[in-house]
Amino acid sequence: MRPPPLPQPVPLQPVVSPTQTILSVMFTSCRLRSQAVLFNTRTATSRSRSLQSSTFCQPDGATRLSAYLLAPAMGSLSTVLDRAQVIELPAITLCTHINNAIDVDYLRHRYPNDTALANITDTYENKWQYKSYLFNLTLEEQLINGTIGASRFFNYCRLRAPLALSVFDWANCSSVSPIVESINNYQKCFTMFNQNASQLADNNRYRVDHDATFRENGFNLFWFALNTRYVRELSVYMHDRRQPFVGRVEGQSTPMNFDHKHYGIIAIAYKEVDINRLPPPYRTQCADYTSLGYRSQKDWVSQCRIKYYRDQFSSWPPWTMYRREHYGNLNYAPMSIPGNRTMDKQISNHCAHRIGRRPDCHAVYYTMNTIVPTDTITRYIHSPRMELSEYMGIIGGVSGLWFGLNILAFYDIGNKRRSIPTSYIYSINKPGAHLSWPVMPHPDIGILCARAIIPHS
Repeated sequence: MRPPPLPQPVPLQPVVSPTQTILSVMFTSCRLRSQAVLFNTRTATSRSRSLQSSTFCQPDGATRLSAYLLAPAMGSLSTVLDRAQVIELPAITLCTHINNAIDVDYLRHRYPNDTALANITDTYENKWQYKSYLFNLTLEEQLINGTIGASRFFNYCRLRAPLALSVFDWANCSSVSPIVESINNYQKCFTMFNQNASQLADNNRYRVDHDATFRENGFNLFWFALNTRYVRELSVYMHDRRQPFVGRVEGQSTPMNFDHKHYGIIAIAYKEVDINRLPPPYRTQCADYTSLGYRSQKDWVSQCRIKYYRDQFSSWPPWTMYRREHYGNLNYAPMSIPGNRTMDKQISNHCAHRIGRRPDCHAVYYTMNTIVPTDTITRYIHSPRMELSEYMGIIGGVSGLWFGLNILAFYDIGNKRRSIPTSYIYSINKPGAHLSWPVMPHPDIGILCARAIIPHS
Protein backbone atom coordinates (compact mmCIF):
# COMPACT_ATOMS: atom_id res chain seq x y z
CA MET A 1 0.00 0.00 0.00
CA ARG A 2 1.45 3.34 -1.04
CA PRO A 3 1.67 6.14 1.51
CA PRO A 4 -0.45 9.25 1.08
CA PRO A 5 1.44 11.76 -1.08
CA LEU A 6 2.97 14.70 0.68
CA PRO A 7 3.10 18.11 -1.04
CA GLN A 8 6.84 18.58 -0.75
CA PRO A 9 8.67 16.27 1.64
CA VAL A 10 11.41 18.18 3.34
CA PRO A 11 14.73 16.33 2.93
CA LEU A 12 16.54 15.85 6.18
CA GLN A 13 19.98 17.27 6.54
CA PRO A 14 22.49 14.42 6.45
CA VAL A 15 23.80 13.65 9.89
CA VAL A 16 27.00 11.64 9.96
CA SER A 17 26.84 9.00 12.63
CA PRO A 18 29.95 8.35 14.70
CA THR A 19 32.25 6.10 12.74
CA GLN A 20 32.96 2.90 14.57
CA THR A 21 34.83 1.13 11.79
CA ILE A 22 36.62 2.58 8.80
CA LEU A 23 37.58 0.75 5.63
CA SER A 24 40.55 2.41 3.98
CA VAL A 25 41.38 1.74 0.34
CA MET A 26 44.56 3.05 -1.28
CA PHE A 27 45.71 3.04 -4.90
CA THR A 28 49.47 3.43 -5.30
CA SER A 29 51.62 3.84 -8.37
CA CYS A 30 55.13 2.87 -9.46
CA ARG A 31 57.49 4.50 -11.91
CA LEU A 32 57.32 1.79 -14.55
CA ARG A 33 59.96 1.63 -17.25
CA SER A 34 58.41 -0.88 -19.66
CA GLN A 35 54.71 -0.60 -19.73
CA ALA A 36 53.21 1.07 -22.78
CA VAL A 37 52.25 -1.38 -25.50
CA LEU A 38 51.11 0.18 -28.75
CA PHE A 39 50.05 -1.48 -32.00
CA ASN A 40 50.72 0.73 -34.98
CA THR A 41 52.68 0.93 -38.20
CA ARG A 42 54.68 3.94 -37.06
CA THR A 43 56.97 4.60 -34.13
CA ALA A 44 54.87 5.05 -31.02
CA THR A 45 55.29 7.84 -28.50
CA SER A 46 52.15 7.46 -26.41
CA ARG A 47 52.20 6.35 -22.80
CA SER A 48 50.29 3.82 -20.79
CA ARG A 49 49.03 3.83 -17.25
CA SER A 50 49.50 1.69 -14.20
CA LEU A 51 48.59 1.77 -10.55
CA GLN A 52 50.61 -0.46 -8.26
CA SER A 53 49.93 -1.74 -4.78
CA SER A 54 53.54 -1.96 -3.59
CA THR A 55 56.88 -0.22 -3.95
CA PHE A 56 58.28 -2.65 -6.52
CA CYS A 57 58.54 -1.54 -10.13
CA GLN A 58 59.12 -3.46 -13.30
CA PRO A 59 62.75 -3.61 -14.50
CA ASP A 60 64.23 -1.12 -16.90
CA GLY A 61 64.30 -1.84 -20.61
CA ALA A 62 62.02 -1.89 -23.61
CA THR A 63 61.30 -4.26 -26.44
CA ARG A 64 59.87 -3.86 -29.91
CA LEU A 65 58.03 -6.41 -32.00
CA SER A 66 56.96 -5.80 -35.60
CA ALA A 67 54.83 -8.00 -37.85
CA TYR A 68 52.90 -7.12 -41.01
CA LEU A 69 49.56 -8.68 -41.80
CA LEU A 70 48.98 -9.74 -45.40
CA ALA A 71 45.30 -8.91 -45.79
CA PRO A 72 45.05 -5.37 -47.27
CA ALA A 73 42.14 -4.30 -45.06
CA MET A 74 43.39 -5.70 -41.77
CA GLY A 75 46.32 -3.54 -40.76
CA SER A 76 49.79 -3.96 -39.33
CA LEU A 77 51.15 -4.81 -35.95
CA SER A 78 54.00 -3.47 -33.87
CA THR A 79 54.71 -3.31 -30.17
CA VAL A 80 56.51 -0.53 -28.33
CA LEU A 81 57.22 -0.50 -24.60
CA ASP A 82 57.85 2.83 -22.94
CA ARG A 83 57.70 4.54 -19.57
CA ALA A 84 54.60 6.30 -18.29
CA GLN A 85 55.20 9.92 -17.30
CA VAL A 86 51.56 11.01 -16.99
CA ILE A 87 48.92 8.83 -15.35
CA GLU A 88 45.39 8.95 -16.79
CA LEU A 89 42.85 8.57 -14.01
CA PRO A 90 40.24 5.85 -14.55
CA ALA A 91 36.73 6.14 -13.18
CA ILE A 92 36.14 4.23 -9.93
CA THR A 93 32.64 3.11 -8.94
CA LEU A 94 31.92 1.74 -5.46
CA CYS A 95 28.65 -0.11 -4.91
CA THR A 96 27.09 -1.24 -1.65
CA HIS A 97 23.98 -3.31 -1.00
CA ILE A 98 20.83 -1.23 -1.18
CA ASN A 99 19.65 -2.41 2.26
CA ASN A 100 22.62 -0.78 4.00
CA ALA A 101 22.31 2.44 2.00
CA ILE A 102 18.73 3.19 3.08
CA ASP A 103 18.26 6.42 5.02
CA VAL A 104 16.06 5.15 7.85
CA ASP A 105 15.45 8.61 9.30
CA TYR A 106 14.06 9.85 6.00
CA LEU A 107 11.71 6.86 5.69
CA ARG A 108 10.33 7.52 9.17
CA HIS A 109 9.86 11.14 8.20
CA ARG A 110 8.18 10.09 4.95
CA TYR A 111 5.84 7.57 6.65
CA PRO A 112 5.08 9.34 9.95
CA ASN A 113 2.03 7.23 10.85
CA ASP A 114 3.41 3.79 10.05
CA THR A 115 3.67 1.96 13.37
CA ALA A 116 5.35 -1.13 11.89
CA LEU A 117 8.12 1.00 10.45
CA ALA A 118 8.63 2.82 13.74
CA ASN A 119 9.01 -0.50 15.57
CA ILE A 120 11.79 -1.86 13.33
CA THR A 121 15.09 -1.87 15.16
CA ASP A 122 17.82 -0.33 13.03
CA THR A 123 20.33 -3.19 13.18
CA TYR A 124 22.37 -4.95 10.53
CA GLU A 125 20.05 -7.96 10.59
CA ASN A 126 16.85 -5.92 10.23
CA LYS A 127 17.82 -3.58 7.40
CA TRP A 128 16.11 -5.74 4.77
CA GLN A 129 12.74 -4.80 6.29
CA TYR A 130 13.14 -1.19 5.11
CA LYS A 131 13.43 -2.20 1.46
CA SER A 132 9.69 -2.44 0.76
CA TYR A 133 9.18 1.10 2.10
CA LEU A 134 12.00 2.38 -0.07
CA PHE A 135 10.62 0.81 -3.24
CA ASN A 136 7.25 2.51 -2.71
CA LEU A 137 9.00 5.79 -3.50
CA THR A 138 9.77 6.92 -7.03
CA LEU A 139 13.28 6.25 -8.29
CA GLU A 140 14.17 9.93 -8.12
CA GLU A 141 13.16 10.11 -4.46
CA GLN A 142 14.96 6.85 -3.71
CA LEU A 143 18.17 8.20 -5.21
CA ILE A 144 18.14 11.69 -3.72
CA ASN A 145 16.44 11.28 -0.34
CA GLY A 146 15.67 7.65 0.39
CA THR A 147 19.32 6.54 0.44
CA ILE A 148 22.46 8.03 1.95
CA GLY A 149 24.62 10.38 -0.11
CA ALA A 150 28.33 10.46 -0.83
CA SER A 151 29.02 12.75 2.14
CA ARG A 152 27.94 9.98 4.51
CA PHE A 153 29.32 7.02 2.56
CA PHE A 154 32.87 8.45 2.35
CA ASN A 155 34.78 9.52 5.42
CA TYR A 156 37.25 11.15 3.05
CA CYS A 157 38.53 10.77 -0.51
CA ARG A 158 41.77 12.34 -1.75
CA LEU A 159 44.19 11.99 -4.63
CA ARG A 160 47.58 13.29 -5.66
CA ALA A 161 46.94 16.64 -7.28
CA PRO A 162 46.34 16.42 -11.06
CA LEU A 163 48.01 18.75 -13.56
CA ALA A 164 45.18 21.29 -13.41
CA LEU A 165 45.61 21.55 -9.61
CA SER A 166 49.38 21.12 -9.49
CA VAL A 167 49.87 24.02 -7.07
CA PHE A 168 48.77 21.59 -4.35
CA ASP A 169 50.31 18.30 -3.29
CA TRP A 170 46.94 16.56 -3.01
CA ALA A 171 43.28 17.40 -3.62
CA ASN A 172 39.83 16.20 -2.67
CA CYS A 173 38.25 13.80 -5.16
CA SER A 174 35.25 16.09 -5.57
CA SER A 175 37.54 18.89 -6.79
CA VAL A 176 38.26 16.85 -9.93
CA SER A 177 34.60 16.07 -10.63
CA PRO A 178 31.46 15.63 -8.53
CA ILE A 179 30.78 12.13 -7.24
CA VAL A 180 27.96 10.67 -9.35
CA GLU A 181 25.34 8.64 -7.48
CA SER A 182 23.26 5.91 -9.12
CA ILE A 183 20.88 3.21 -7.95
CA ASN A 184 19.14 0.02 -9.03
CA ASN A 185 17.05 -2.53 -7.17
CA TYR A 186 20.13 -4.15 -5.67
CA GLN A 187 22.88 -1.53 -5.20
CA LYS A 188 23.60 2.10 -4.45
CA CYS A 189 26.71 3.21 -6.34
CA PHE A 190 29.12 6.16 -6.18
CA THR A 191 31.34 7.00 -9.17
CA MET A 192 34.51 9.08 -8.80
CA PHE A 193 36.49 10.80 -11.58
CA ASN A 194 33.68 10.55 -14.13
CA GLN A 195 34.47 12.92 -17.01
CA ASN A 196 31.11 14.14 -18.22
CA ALA A 197 30.37 15.68 -21.60
CA SER A 198 31.06 19.26 -20.45
CA GLN A 199 34.59 18.32 -19.32
CA LEU A 200 35.80 16.26 -22.29
CA ALA A 201 38.27 18.97 -23.31
CA ASP A 202 39.62 19.45 -19.77
CA ASN A 203 41.86 16.38 -19.59
CA ASN A 204 44.41 17.96 -17.25
CA ARG A 205 41.95 17.56 -14.40
CA TYR A 206 42.27 13.81 -14.88
CA ARG A 207 46.02 13.51 -15.44
CA VAL A 208 48.58 13.13 -12.68
CA ASP A 209 52.25 13.91 -13.25
CA HIS A 210 54.18 10.73 -12.47
CA ASP A 211 57.47 12.62 -12.15
CA ALA A 212 56.39 15.55 -10.00
CA THR A 213 58.85 14.28 -7.39
CA PHE A 214 61.82 12.08 -8.24
CA ARG A 215 61.05 8.61 -6.95
CA GLU A 216 61.83 5.06 -7.90
CA ASN A 217 59.41 3.51 -5.44
CA GLY A 218 55.63 3.52 -5.27
CA PHE A 219 53.52 6.37 -4.00
CA ASN A 220 49.85 6.81 -3.20
CA LEU A 221 47.85 7.95 -6.22
CA PHE A 222 44.46 8.27 -4.52
CA TRP A 223 42.98 6.94 -1.33
CA PHE A 224 39.63 6.97 0.43
CA ALA A 225 38.00 5.69 3.61
CA LEU A 226 34.43 4.41 3.91
CA ASN A 227 32.00 4.34 6.81
CA THR A 228 31.41 0.61 7.22
CA ARG A 229 27.97 1.22 8.70
CA TYR A 230 26.81 1.58 5.10
CA VAL A 231 29.06 -1.08 3.59
CA ARG A 232 27.75 -4.51 2.66
CA GLU A 233 28.88 -6.68 -0.26
CA LEU A 234 31.17 -3.87 -1.39
CA SER A 235 31.97 -4.02 -5.11
CA VAL A 236 34.59 -1.90 -6.88
CA TYR A 237 34.32 -1.24 -10.62
CA MET A 238 37.00 0.42 -12.74
CA HIS A 239 35.99 1.73 -16.16
CA ASP A 240 36.63 4.39 -18.77
CA ARG A 241 36.10 7.78 -17.17
CA ARG A 242 34.49 9.14 -20.35
CA GLN A 243 31.60 6.69 -20.06
CA PRO A 244 28.79 6.70 -17.50
CA PHE A 245 28.54 3.72 -15.21
CA VAL A 246 25.82 1.50 -16.65
CA GLY A 247 26.18 -1.41 -14.26
CA ARG A 248 27.09 -5.01 -14.57
CA VAL A 249 24.23 -6.24 -16.77
CA GLU A 250 25.46 -4.46 -19.90
CA GLY A 251 28.88 -6.06 -19.49
CA GLN A 252 30.91 -2.94 -18.81
CA SER A 253 33.33 -4.47 -16.35
CA THR A 254 33.86 -7.18 -13.79
CA PRO A 255 33.71 -6.03 -10.17
CA MET A 256 36.19 -6.74 -7.43
CA ASN A 257 34.54 -7.62 -4.13
CA PHE A 258 35.94 -6.89 -0.67
CA ASP A 259 35.17 -8.18 2.78
CA HIS A 260 35.83 -5.26 5.10
CA LYS A 261 35.47 -7.48 8.17
CA HIS A 262 38.86 -9.05 7.55
CA TYR A 263 40.86 -6.14 6.12
CA GLY A 264 41.20 -2.66 7.52
CA ILE A 265 43.39 -1.32 4.68
CA ILE A 266 43.27 -2.62 1.11
CA ALA A 267 45.74 -1.76 -1.66
CA ILE A 268 44.62 -2.30 -5.25
CA ALA A 269 46.55 -2.66 -8.50
CA TYR A 270 45.11 -2.78 -12.01
CA LYS A 271 45.99 -3.52 -15.60
CA GLU A 272 44.59 -1.54 -18.51
CA VAL A 273 43.80 -2.60 -22.06
CA ASP A 274 43.28 0.32 -24.46
CA ILE A 275 41.86 -0.62 -27.88
CA ASN A 276 41.55 1.58 -30.98
CA ARG A 277 39.86 -0.02 -34.00
CA LEU A 278 39.25 1.04 -37.60
CA PRO A 279 35.79 1.54 -39.15
CA PRO A 280 34.65 -0.22 -42.36
CA PRO A 281 35.93 -1.38 -44.82
CA TYR A 282 38.43 -2.80 -42.32
CA ARG A 283 37.52 -6.08 -40.68
CA THR A 284 37.30 -4.51 -37.22
CA GLN A 285 34.01 -2.89 -38.38
CA CYS A 286 33.88 -0.44 -35.46
CA ALA A 287 31.42 2.40 -34.95
CA ASP A 288 31.92 5.87 -33.47
CA TYR A 289 28.98 6.07 -31.08
CA THR A 290 30.00 9.50 -29.80
CA SER A 291 29.03 10.96 -33.19
CA LEU A 292 25.52 9.58 -32.59
CA GLY A 293 25.16 11.32 -29.24
CA TYR A 294 26.12 8.38 -27.00
CA ARG A 295 29.24 7.78 -24.96
CA SER A 296 29.77 4.16 -26.04
CA GLN A 297 28.03 1.08 -27.37
CA LYS A 298 27.20 0.07 -23.79
CA ASP A 299 25.59 3.45 -23.18
CA TRP A 300 23.52 3.06 -26.34
CA VAL A 301 22.41 -0.45 -25.37
CA SER A 302 21.49 0.78 -21.90
CA GLN A 303 19.48 3.69 -23.32
CA CYS A 304 17.71 1.34 -25.74
CA ARG A 305 16.65 -0.99 -22.93
CA ILE A 306 15.49 1.96 -20.83
CA LYS A 307 13.39 3.33 -23.70
CA TYR A 308 11.83 -0.08 -24.36
CA TYR A 309 10.80 -0.49 -20.72
CA ARG A 310 9.40 3.03 -20.55
CA ASP A 311 7.44 2.68 -23.79
CA GLN A 312 6.14 -0.85 -23.23
CA PHE A 313 5.84 -1.16 -19.45
CA SER A 314 5.93 2.47 -18.15
CA SER A 315 8.61 1.42 -15.69
CA TRP A 316 12.35 1.11 -15.19
CA PRO A 317 14.47 -2.04 -15.83
CA PRO A 318 15.34 -3.29 -12.32
CA TRP A 319 19.02 -4.02 -13.00
CA THR A 320 19.80 -0.81 -14.89
CA MET A 321 21.44 2.07 -13.04
CA TYR A 322 19.25 5.13 -12.49
CA ARG A 323 20.98 8.54 -12.31
CA ARG A 324 19.78 12.09 -11.80
CA GLU A 325 19.96 12.82 -15.51
CA HIS A 326 16.99 10.51 -16.08
CA TYR A 327 13.51 11.89 -15.60
CA GLY A 328 9.94 10.77 -15.09
CA ASN A 329 7.75 9.44 -12.31
CA LEU A 330 9.12 5.90 -12.52
CA ASN A 331 9.22 2.72 -10.45
CA TYR A 332 10.92 -0.60 -11.03
CA ALA A 333 9.33 -3.07 -13.40
CA PRO A 334 8.28 -6.42 -11.90
CA MET A 335 11.14 -8.91 -11.71
CA SER A 336 9.08 -11.30 -13.82
CA ILE A 337 9.92 -9.22 -16.92
CA PRO A 338 13.75 -9.40 -16.88
CA GLY A 339 13.48 -12.94 -15.53
CA ASN A 340 11.50 -14.03 -18.60
CA ARG A 341 14.10 -15.27 -21.08
CA THR A 342 11.72 -14.96 -24.03
CA MET A 343 10.99 -11.33 -23.18
CA ASP A 344 14.66 -10.59 -22.56
CA LYS A 345 15.56 -12.10 -25.94
CA GLN A 346 12.89 -9.98 -27.60
CA ILE A 347 14.32 -6.81 -26.05
CA SER A 348 17.85 -7.82 -27.05
CA ASN A 349 16.82 -8.44 -30.66
CA HIS A 350 14.96 -5.13 -30.73
CA CYS A 351 18.04 -3.21 -29.58
CA ALA A 352 20.39 -5.19 -31.83
CA HIS A 353 18.19 -4.34 -34.82
CA ARG A 354 18.26 -0.63 -33.96
CA ILE A 355 21.88 -0.40 -32.89
CA GLY A 356 23.73 -3.27 -34.51
CA ARG A 357 26.54 -5.22 -32.92
CA ARG A 358 29.54 -3.20 -34.09
CA PRO A 359 32.12 -2.58 -31.33
CA ASP A 360 33.42 0.80 -30.19
CA CYS A 361 36.25 2.34 -32.18
CA HIS A 362 37.87 3.19 -28.86
CA ALA A 363 37.42 1.13 -25.72
CA VAL A 364 39.28 0.82 -22.42
CA TYR A 365 39.08 -2.20 -20.12
CA TYR A 366 40.60 -2.79 -16.69
CA THR A 367 41.51 -5.78 -14.58
CA MET A 368 42.07 -5.27 -10.85
CA ASN A 369 43.86 -7.32 -8.23
CA THR A 370 45.48 -6.90 -4.85
CA ILE A 371 48.99 -7.83 -5.99
CA VAL A 372 51.37 -6.16 -8.41
CA PRO A 373 50.67 -7.20 -12.04
CA THR A 374 53.47 -9.24 -13.60
CA ASP A 375 52.87 -8.07 -17.17
CA THR A 376 52.59 -4.68 -18.85
CA ILE A 377 49.68 -2.39 -19.59
CA THR A 378 48.48 -3.06 -23.13
CA ARG A 379 47.23 -0.70 -25.79
CA TYR A 380 45.93 -1.95 -29.14
CA ILE A 381 45.67 0.50 -32.04
CA HIS A 382 44.49 -0.80 -35.42
CA SER A 383 45.83 1.20 -38.37
CA PRO A 384 46.07 0.78 -42.17
CA ARG A 385 48.94 -1.35 -43.43
CA MET A 386 50.69 1.72 -44.83
CA GLU A 387 50.28 5.44 -44.95
CA LEU A 388 50.02 7.16 -48.35
CA SER A 389 53.58 8.51 -48.10
CA GLU A 390 54.90 5.02 -47.36
CA TYR A 391 52.96 3.58 -50.28
CA MET A 392 54.27 6.23 -52.70
CA GLY A 393 57.82 5.65 -51.46
CA ILE A 394 57.57 1.94 -52.20
CA ILE A 395 56.04 2.57 -55.64
CA GLY A 396 58.82 5.03 -56.42
CA GLY A 397 61.49 2.58 -55.36
CA VAL A 398 60.04 -0.30 -57.37
CA SER A 399 59.60 1.83 -60.49
CA GLY A 400 63.17 3.06 -60.15
CA LEU A 401 64.52 -0.47 -60.00
CA TRP A 402 62.48 -1.89 -62.86
CA PHE A 403 62.03 1.02 -65.25
CA GLY A 404 64.92 3.34 -64.42
CA LEU A 405 62.57 6.21 -63.57
CA ASN A 406 62.11 8.43 -60.58
CA ILE A 407 60.37 11.67 -59.77
CA LEU A 408 63.32 13.69 -61.13
CA ALA A 409 62.72 12.17 -64.54
CA PHE A 410 59.21 13.57 -64.72
CA TYR A 411 60.48 16.90 -63.46
CA ASP A 412 63.00 17.08 -66.31
CA ILE A 413 60.42 16.01 -68.86
CA GLY A 414 58.00 18.70 -67.76
CA ASN A 415 60.59 21.47 -67.87
CA LYS A 416 62.47 20.08 -70.92
CA ARG A 417 65.79 21.04 -69.47
CA ARG A 418 69.08 19.65 -70.66
CA SER A 419 71.08 18.11 -67.88
CA ILE A 420 74.78 17.38 -68.26
CA PRO A 421 75.78 14.40 -66.10
CA THR A 422 79.09 14.63 -64.32
CA SER A 423 79.81 10.93 -63.65
CA TYR A 424 78.41 7.70 -65.00
CA ILE A 425 78.82 4.02 -64.66
CA TYR A 426 77.75 3.80 -68.30
CA SER A 427 75.25 5.45 -70.62
CA ILE A 428 72.97 4.21 -73.37
CA ASN A 429 72.50 6.60 -76.29
CA LYS A 430 69.39 6.56 -78.44
CA PRO A 431 68.07 8.96 -81.00
CA GLY A 432 66.81 11.93 -79.10
CA ALA A 433 67.54 10.67 -75.57
CA HIS A 434 69.93 8.71 -73.41
CA LEU A 435 69.68 6.98 -70.05
CA SER A 436 72.25 7.71 -67.34
CA TRP A 437 72.99 5.91 -64.08
CA PRO A 438 74.49 7.96 -61.22
CA VAL A 439 77.27 6.39 -59.23
CA MET A 440 75.89 7.35 -55.79
CA PRO A 441 72.47 6.18 -54.58
CA HIS A 442 69.76 8.75 -54.04
CA PRO A 443 69.86 9.82 -50.35
CA ASP A 444 66.05 9.88 -49.93
CA ILE A 445 65.23 6.50 -51.41
CA GLY A 446 68.43 4.59 -50.72
CA ILE A 447 68.65 2.74 -54.08
CA LEU A 448 70.30 3.46 -57.42
CA CYS A 449 68.05 5.84 -59.33
CA ALA A 450 67.89 6.23 -63.09
CA ARG A 451 67.53 9.63 -64.70
CA ALA A 452 66.11 10.10 -68.18
CA ILE A 453 67.66 13.08 -69.97
CA ILE A 454 65.71 14.51 -72.90
CA PRO A 455 67.74 16.85 -75.13
CA HIS A 456 66.16 19.80 -76.90
CA SER A 457 65.17 19.09 -80.49
